[in-house]
Amino acid sequence: MRPRSVFYLFILISFLLVQPESLWAQSDWPAAIDTGDFGEPNATRGPGAYFAWYKLLLIAATYLVWVFMADRVNKDLLRWGPQMKLSPNTWNLSSVLCVLAGFWITISLPMFWIGYPFLFIAVFLPPFIYNLVRRSRIGADVELAFKVSGGKSGVSKEPLRQDEGVAFEFTPAGDNDEEQTANLIRARQSVAFVAMKDLLLLGITNRADVILLDFTQHSMAGKMLVDGAWHNLPQVDRVTGDAMLFSLKSLAGLNPAERRAQQMGRFKLKWPEMSLKTGFEIASSGVKTGERVQVKAMRAMAKDLTLSQVGMWPDMQTQLLAAVNRPGLTIISAPARTGLTTTWRSVLLAADRMTRDCMGLISETDAETELENLQIRRYQPGKMAVALRGMMLLQPDVVVVPDLLQAEVFDVIVADAASGNRAVIAKVNADGAAAALLMHYAKATNKQIFLKAIIAVTGQRLLRRLCDHCKQAVSVKPEAIQKLGGDPRKQNTIFNHYQLPPPEQRVDEKGQPVEMFPCPVCQGLGFIGRIAAIELLQVDDRLRSLILKQPQVDKLEQYGRSKGQLSLLQQAYRLVLAGVTSISEVQRVFSKGQG
Repeated sequence: MRPRSVFYLFILISFLLVQPESLWAQSDWPAAIDTGDFGEPNATRGPGAYFAWYKLLLIAATYLVWVFMADRVNKDLLRWGPQMKLSPNTWNLSSVLCVLAGFWITISLPMFWIGYPFLFIAVFLPPFIYNLVRRSRIGADVELAFKVSGGKSGVSKEPLRQDEGVAFEFTPAGDNDEEQTANLIRARQSVAFVAMKDLLLLGITNRADVILLDFTQHSMAGKMLVDGAWHNLPQVDRVTGDAMLFSLKSLAGLNPAERRAQQMGRFKLKWPEMSLKTGFEIASSGVKTGERVQVKAMRAMAKDLTLSQVGMWPDMQTQLLAAVNRPGLTIISAPARTGLTTTWRSVLLAADRMTRDCMGLISETDAETELENLQIRRYQPGKMAVALRGMMLLQPDVVVVPDLLQAEVFDVIVADAASGNRAVIAKVNADGAAAALLMHYAKATNKQIFLKAIIAVTGQRLLRRLCDHCKQAVSVKPEAIQKLGGDPRKQNTIFNHYQLPPPEQRVDEKGQPVEMFPCPVCQGLGFIGRIAAIELLQVDDRLRSLILKQPQVDKLEQYGRSKGQLSLLQQAYRLVLAGVTSISEVQRVFSKGQG
């Protein structure tokens, strides 16, 4: 019987009982009809008994409290009763009978204030006893205690070893609550669960995009990718590494025993103390030396940046916007994984989308090109030509085609840009502006038409930003400033990232060791965030003639420099002079053969 179902039964019983004296109130008015001040008869209440409404109201309020408490007990029993070996029917019936007995005593005793405490006790006694029994059953079963608590500490009096360290709240992989709870319990059973949390904490606090773990016969070597640079992690013995991997795979819903086949899964975590929510993707596969595991941070899409925030200087912004806002083809390029999406969106945001009709021809899976005031036309594989014909009927002023190089309508779009009908903006992965231009040139069936259409191409490299909190000024010779493209008469210093001195130098005047802490902003890395060094290759008639004769990257770059257009390396030096990045960072990036 549900607790609410007896409510109307109580009401019926209360009115059928014969003169329950405890609920009546005696009248003290005289049994006569008095005459008022004006001689009018004034009827008063005669002797006898009447219902005391406040007593009925108190009983009704007590009953509603019982309904609420009994309903909570019932719900808890339905979920955990079988695991605690407690029967919902037995406890519900006991609760109903108990409150019925208390109610009967209350309305039967001649004095209400003597009977009412029995009803009060009858309401609170069953939930109190249930709570005592529940705590004893849960306390005797650690696994059940963890299930009931939802993975939070504090269920048992003694803190669990797994709850030490940072207070992450995990949401493991799983199709339902039961699977997620099972995966979390399995992850927590590892002796290295706390060490695994520390590894994730290290990645989060250092803003790592990827943590790479390599398992060999005797150890686990790790490194993390932060702002495009790898940083080694302390080596861990194989036993501890295997236990950490057991927790990671369990959270991601993977098979910890499988060490050769490829596996991939995800899980989420919340860090309440820092108001942080994030997710991780775990990918593992067997390699010759053992196993390689990639832990990738699944962050939300970053906020759109302006061209200045991306790293483009004002003079270049003026030149680039002049190109994208007039008929012709403009190409935005960057090597893979070097911020092309961010620059692409920044260029589209800066372009004139208010006074011109702008339309984007994108694939079904493209989410990078969706912007306000940019009408989207999506196409399925092999159906791009059909989508293009429908779009051209609308006569847009600007056509945005992210995948122009792979499109079966390349020549049609290029010819339309060459005719002066509309502006076309495209993007591509390439090592530089000249390389991007020649890639499209090679694709064109009619080379002359393509060269007539193309008007500007950009290229870029990503450099780490110096941490403004700990960067250090370094004095350099005038020749060095001049080589960087600066004026020695106005500047004689540049900046470098801060590094802790070696242990032997961390002493005071008396030779006593001094504890030195890394920068709290960049966690001792010296850099935080990245910025792009961007080049702009403007195409004129002389360059078009050069491409027809010598379509080579170095020839195009030489021509650009002869016209005063700075190369990627020169643009990077401008950032060094501005104190945004360092010489060592430029050397790191351009020593990869990307400059």
